[in-house]
Amino acid sequence: MSDFFDYSENSHTSPVAARALFSRFQDGDWDKLRNFSAVRRFADGTIIYTAENAERAVYFLSAGKVELVASNPASFHSPKIEISPGSVFGILTFLDGHARSVSAVAHGAVETLMLEKTMFERLAAWHPRIAITILNDLAETVASRLRQHNVML
Repeated sequence: MSDFFDYSENSHTSPVAARALFSRFQDGDWDKLRNFSAVRRFADGTIIYTAENAERAVYFLSAGKVELVASNPASFHSPKIEISPGSVFGILTFLDGHARSVSAVAHGAVETLMLEKTMFERLAAWHPRIAITILNDLAETVASRLRQHNVML
């Protein structure tokens, strides 16, 4: 597993302390999140999920890159977004349960920490402060992406 998600007790700071995502986590929060999540690894070119999939899970990218591709059979030029380590994808379906609007494809060896909605709910019951931090960070990520999209319009 990459150092990005090294939550060992030997680590003195969170693996993403310099990154905006979960920068408000306190000591031990990473271990608690990891106890409710699953590490998922994907080989280059592997489809992580397809558009129309309604799996209620969010992915925190620790290694590799993921390309989000809008499915538009009428167009030869489907819009693509590249997700880099330290970021998150799959937020909207995690939050609202609607089918995904894009497919996610691994570029290079990819490692993620996947949090399913049911496991998030368990985490929230046991550690509400951590759950609130996660929801705030997901909301800020969605807002930031919407602002970037609005600038491009």
